[in-house]
Amino acid sequence: MAFEQSRYGKGQGADYLNLPLTREEYERFVEELLRGQKVKPHEFEEPRYFEGCLPIEVMAERGRDVLAYGR
Repeated sequence: MAFEQSRYGKGQGADYLNLPLTREEYERFVEELLRGQKVKPHEFEEPRYFEGCLPIEVMAERGRDVLAYGR
């Protein structure tokens, strides 16, 4: 069961999605995320991200528990 929430609890919409997972489900999710196909940047592009707004796959590449704790 997923829990949807609007940003800062204001307005309508589902800006955030909370998925309660068991440890096994979480580990499988991260494995599949890391294994998934990614769009490669063009040769002339250098990917730059704001630290507080990282793509989920970049966060997962930083460590297996990063998605659980956000850093």
